Amino acid sequence: MLIEKHMAKHLLVYILCILVFSTIGCSYVKPVSVYDEQMDKGITALQKNTEEVLLMIETHQGKVESTYEYHRAYYRQAIIDVSSLKIRAEAIQEDNLSTKMLEQLLNNIIRFEKDHIEGITANEVDLYRGGFNSQFTALLSLELAKKRL
Repeated sequence: MLIEKHMAKHLLVYILCILVFSTIGCSYVKPVSVYDEQMDKGITALQKNTEEVLLMIETHQGKVESTYEYHRAYYRQAIIDVSSLKIRAEAIQEDNLSTKMLEQLLNNIIRFEKDHIEGITANEVDLYRGGFNSQFTALLSLELAKKRL
């Protein structure tokens, strides 16, 4: 009798394990959120605005068009735009990767602003351009990959 209870208990545990693992194995796990058109458009617009500032600094060195004061509105708007996109990504709970990437982009825009206040030469623009383009490309690639899910 004791052996039968012991075997029945193990059999029950065995059956429950099979059911749990088969359920887990057959379920669909979505690693990221769904495509967000507003995120796509927001990142694209921010990339265009950032490139415009970089191009102005590069081509108008020594003129008012390359100064921080001339581009002050860009920094305010860029910080607002990235913060808005970040909040949107946070609202979609599965979108942790986008949230982290946007946080890093926000930090780099703030760092870019500080460097611009101190002065950026035309020769340094390519370093900023490369960094920002890498971030924008990664964010857009992630968003477009979501579109295919």
